[in-house]
Amino acid sequence: MQARNLLLLTLLLPTLLLACVQERGGGGDDDNNGGTLNNGGSSQRVDRGDLKVLWDDAADEDQQAFARWLQDRGFFEPLAESLNENVKFPYDISIIHDSCGVENAFYVPDERTIVMCYEMVRFIYSAFANSGFELSEQNLSQATFSTWVYIFFHELGHALVDAYDLPITGREEDAVDDFATVLLIESDLHSAVYDAAIFWYLIDNGMTASRPMLADEHSLNLQRFYSLLCLIAGDDPEWSEYILANFPDMKERLPRCAAEYEQKSSAWMRLLEPWEK
Repeated sequence: MQARNLLLLTLLLPTLLLACVQERGGGGDDDNNGGTLNNGGSSQRVDRGDLKVLWDDAADEDQQAFARWLQDRGFFEPLAESLNENVKFPYDISIIHDSCGVENAFYVPDERTIVMCYEMVRFIYSAFANSGFELSEQNLSQATFSTWVYIFFHELGHALVDAYDLPITGREEDAVDDFATVLLIESDLHSAVYDAAIFWYLIDNGMTASRPMLADEHSLNLQRFYSLLCLIAGDDPEWSEYILANFPDMKERLPRCAAEYEQKSSAWMRLLEPWEK
């Protein structure tokens, strides 16, 4: 598949993640339009804001350790700087790391804020640490951080849908899963998406879907797991062979995964291209 440059970020992401894992162990008050013009080229999109990274105090010593662990990786600040240099934002969007009292990450449209909860990174770490896999500390660190980055891009997807007033058909949760996946795969970070897929598999843990789970806006954990595997396989034949060998449930879907990846990656690139500087 021909390499493409999504949000002018795909060359930066591998460098950032490699540094994080290997070297370190492991204007908001403008009008409601925000400058969004749905017709016309990129010159008509107005750049009025930036991503702003904030770190709030953790609620306890355990969360403080994870907060330091995240900050020491030095990932989010250079990422935000690169996006601010290369992408137009109609208003400021805050990325706040904080204690939330719940294992979660979410976007708050009214506050134009992405909230990344320290409880969630601890939950991800525990899921891999208690998985039964024989993971070295470096591999455990890598899987945890890769999944954390994937979840961040999922939430960034929500923020961009809101900021750019992007047309989304189907469930927005599925669409921003696709955004996070495409961004990482186009950055040749298939392994990061694979780590995130395994996380969904681990937290499913054979649970039976209840009616509230079926009614939820999110796909079920195992559905997210298989969808991520499909997109990985759809872009890379070697990954496709690996997935077929290890997850035979994918046998019938795999032949269609290349077309699925092409459709979703092309759609996101088309939606976001007008906002590149």
